[in-house]
Amino acid sequence: GARLLCNFHGSGPPPPLSFLAMPQLAGCPTVLVIDDETPIRSIVRAAIESDGGVVYEAATAAAGLALARDVRPALVVL
Repeated sequence: GARLLCNFHGSGPPPPLSFLAMPQLAGCPTVLVIDDETPIRSIVRAAIESDGGVVYEAATAAAGLALARDVRPALVVL
């Protein structure tokens, strides 16, 4: 399965997922999320859309590659 790994400096529990979709995604018009697990794609979609990004999803590498050629996203999340 897929794992979302983040390295945060400091102690204590990790911040909420919305922290991950911070300024580096602000203004990013299109993001392609490629993952075979629907729940992972949904979590990433929610975080990116909450910052105003437009999200496209693919469940397989082949579908993701085809979509990337058509959409030309600014960012691809694997």
